[in-house]
Amino acid sequence: LSRRKKQSGSQKLPIASPKSRVPPPPVESTIKVSAASTQEELAKAVEGITKQHGHRLQHILDVVEIIGGNWERAPRAAELALAGLSLLLGGALKHSMDEDRELFADLAVKTATGAPPATRAAAIDVLLQLYKDRRRSGIPAPREVLAFAAEGVRDRNVDVLQRACRCVFFMAADGSNREALRSMGVVDSIMSALRDEGGLAAAHHEHGRQDAAQESGVTGVALECCAALRTFADKSKQQIVDGGGVGLVISAMQRHGRVAELQSRGLALLAALPVTPDQAQALADTARKFPRHAWVLRSACEVLCDVIRSNPGSTDLLRDNGSEVAKLACASGDRGARERGMKLERALQI
Repeated sequence: LSRRKKQSGSQKLPIASPKSRVPPPPVESTIKVSAASTQEELAKAVEGITKQHGHRLQHILDVVEIIGGNWERAPRAAELALAGLSLLLGGALKHSMDEDRELFADLAVKTATGAPPATRAAAIDVLLQLYKDRRRSGIPAPREVLAFAAEGVRDRNVDVLQRACRCVFFMAADGSNREALRSMGVVDSIMSALRDEGGLAAAHHEHGRQDAAQESGVTGVALECCAALRTFADKSKQQIVDGGGVGLVISAMQRHGRVAELQSRGLALLAALPVTPDQAQALADTARKFPRHAWVLRSACEVLCDVIRSNPGSTDLLRDNGSEVAKLACASGDRGARERGMKLERALQI
C-alpha cells in the first residue's frame, strides 16, 4: 500500500503545452475585383500587403490588368499595387523572381509612366528589387526599363530622383546597360541633379516635409548621385570633368560635411578624376575630421597620392593636412587604409 502511494505521489500531472506563437498560414482573401470595380474597391484589394503575403500576388496582377497602363483609372490602387509588389519581391518572391523579372519590370513601367511621383517612386522600387545585384555582376535590362530609370534621374522630385540614381547604380554594373544609359544622357542628368541640389531642397520643403526629412532626402540624392556617377567615371571621365563634375562633387561634400558616407562616396569618385592641389588640400582638411571612418581615410589617401604623382610640386602644400590623414590611416584597424596611409607617407616623403 505504501509503495502504491509512493508511486502515485511521484507521478506528475501533465503540463499543458503553451500556445504556439507561430502565426497561422495566410488565408486567401475573398476580395474579388473586376473591370466594374470602383477605385476604392481596387485600392482595398491591394492595401496592407507585407513582404510575406505571397498569396496576394494575384490581387496585384488583377488590379494592374484592370488599370491597363492607365493609372488615372485608379491612382491610389496603382501606387499600392506597385508598393506591394516591391515588398513581395524583397520577401516572399525574393528567390523566385528570375523567370518573371521582365514581366514584373514591364508591369511597373507601364503602370507608372506619367503617374504622380509616389507611384513613379514605387515603380522604381520594383526595378530596384529586380535589378539589385550585391555582387555587382549586373543584370541586363530591356531598353524601355532603362529609359524609365533614366527619366527618373531627370526628375526633380527628391523621392523619385534618389531611387532612380540608386537604380542606375545597380543597372550600370552590366556593360550593355551602362552603354545604353550613357547614350540616354544619364551622366549629364546626374551632374545636373548635383548642380540643382539647392533647388531640390526648396522643392522638398514646398511639399510639406519637415527640416530633418528634407535634409535626409537631399543628402540621399547627393549620396546616390556620387555612387551612380562613379560607375560611369572610367569611360566618361572627360565628360564629367568638362561638365564641372569635380567641383560639383566637392561642393556636395562640403554642404554635407558631417555625413561620413557621403565623404566616402565622394572621395571614391574623385579618386577616378583629376583633382587640383588646392582641391586636394580642402579634401584632406575634411578627411582628417573623420578619424574613425576607414573608408574616408582610405579614399582620401588615394586622392592625395594621385595629386602628388600628377603634381610633384604640390608636396609642400599638402604636407601638413596630408601627413595627418596618413597618420590616421596608418592607425586604422582597416588593412587597406593602413596600406594607403603608408603609401601617402612615402609620397609626402615623411
